[in-house]
Amino acid sequence: MALHAAHFGDGSVSFERGPYQVERVLGRGRTAVVHLARRGTGRDTGERFAVKRLLPELRRSPDFVQMLTHEAWLGHRTTHPNLVPVVDAGEDGGSPAIVMPHVDGTTLGRLLGAASRRALSFPIDVSLFIAREVLKGIGHLHDLRGPDERPLGVVHADVSPGNVLLGAMGEVMLTDLGSARSARSGPFRTGVDGKLGYMPPEQLTGLPLDRRSDLFSVGLLLYEMLTGVPFFHGVDDLDLTTQMRRASLAPLSNPIGRRLPLDVRLLLATALAREPEDRFMDAAEFSWALDLCALHSGIRLARPGLIQWLRDNDVWPLQSGFHAAVSPGSGTSRRTP
Repeated sequence: MALHAAHFGDGSVSFERGPYQVERVLGRGRTAVVHLARRGTGRDTGERFAVKRLLPELRRSPDFVQMLTHEAWLGHRTTHPNLVPVVDAGEDGGSPAIVMPHVDGTTLGRLLGAASRRALSFPIDVSLFIAREVLKGIGHLHDLRGPDERPLGVVHADVSPGNVLLGAMGEVMLTDLGSARSARSGPFRTGVDGKLGYMPPEQLTGLPLDRRSDLFSVGLLLYEMLTGVPFFHGVDDLDLTTQMRRASLAPLSNPIGRRLPLDVRLLLATALAREPEDRFMDAAEFSWALDLCALHSGIRLARPGLIQWLRDNDVWPLQSGFHAAVSPGSGTSRRTP
């Protein structure tokens, strides 16, 4: 089955790099399905890609088509090593599609699950490194400008374990702009975006988001890497939602939280403050605080530390691919490793 590039939406996200030979399903979600594909024809095809397409029942929905178009428009403008770009867009049998590079690796969600099953904890250098790399990508996303050089005011709005890709060479990349919103283009909402358990309280209650909302989510990821348990975890969705609305810092003072170094706890207390004005003001300030923690602990934040830990503990998944890193859809479901 070949996928040919074609115009859709406002035309600004259409390219001519196809055709693509679709091979197999990489992931399926509430609104879209992601396939592994190769560019070219015949048996000797070229590099691999991840193709994300709307589900058949949604391909005629203006809201979902607009959301995918917006994702393509933003993804084509991301030129940063910690963000997965959109390299092509088109239609396949009338279904809008976007194309991203395929990267061998796994997601942070899968890695957290694998570590949990083996009772392994993420070392502090690995945890801080992953968080800092995610912040680099978020900072670039927040600073994106339009063709007129005016800020776009982009918020990712779905920084969750399944959307952090870890490559085999130690790459850390944030992906899935399906929930992203821009101050200039307006939100593209089909309900509450994001993943339950990884949203700031203002997102859960439908209040306006800004860059500090994404920083809260990075704080949640960092806490989970360092402790092995989610910051918010209830007996059911209602309990979980109640915890998220309160956004109490109690987990930092429980027996698990108290095992963290004091400067890391103070950093997390700022990142996870309930009120946005009490958090780090931007990704650069958060990153600077991470570097200070590393300096105090005498550790170096670099790719080799992540690669070595993965190899030493044999937690690298047997399966490779983009997996949920090109998370189809933006439903409110909890992470399942």
